[in-house]
Amino acid sequence: MIFKHLLGTFFLLSICSSHVNAAQNDAEMSSAQQFARGAEYYLADNYDQARHWFQLAAEQGNAKGQYLLGDLYAHGQGVRQDYAKGNRLVIPS
Repeated sequence: MIFKHLLGTFFLLSICSSHVNAAQNDAEMSSAQQFARGAEYYLADNYDQARHWFQLAAEQGNAKGQYLLGDLYAHGQGVRQDYAKGNRLVIPS
């Protein structure tokens, strides 16, 4: 019983630790890596997560991230549809 409790505690600690590391690593990823992560979610039709990752990439000046973030806004995928915002993101990229 003690072993089971210790194993469960270790498992919970490892999950918490990985979430903290993941949050730290999000900001440390290159814009290309952030774009690639967004593309994975985009292809899986998870537009909310795709928006998150494209936004991070776009903030670093990634043209592909800006373009696809604008596309999400133009089509209202994972965000409220906003043609003006979509155009502002798509045109400069």
